[in-house]
Amino acid sequence: MSLPKVRKKPTNKELAGAIIENSRKINECVNFINRVDNILGMYIDYNKNTKKFADFVVDKMKEIQKESENDTGTNENLNEKDIQKNTNNEKSGATGVRKKGK
Repeated sequence: MSLPKVRKKPTNKELAGAIIENSRKINECVNFINRVDNILGMYIDYNKNTKKFADFVVDKMKEIQKESENDTGTNENLNEKDIQKNTNNEKSGATGVRKKGK
């Protein structure tokens, strides 16, 4: 009794099909977002509150900007080159791994 052979890797044709399908789905998402954006714009125009809405959006964006600046303040040390300090005297203990002639 022999078991069926199990393929481990997809073929190029299967990869191409998956990529095309993902591309189609991404295009559908983009089209949906564009339609929602257009509908929201028409609703704002319908209510004649474009100036008020624009001011609201600007205020909210400034508020979000301030919040994000406050959040990044705790991670200032991540931008430094050497995060783990005081390791100058520590060794890896890998002496004798390489041959001396190389």
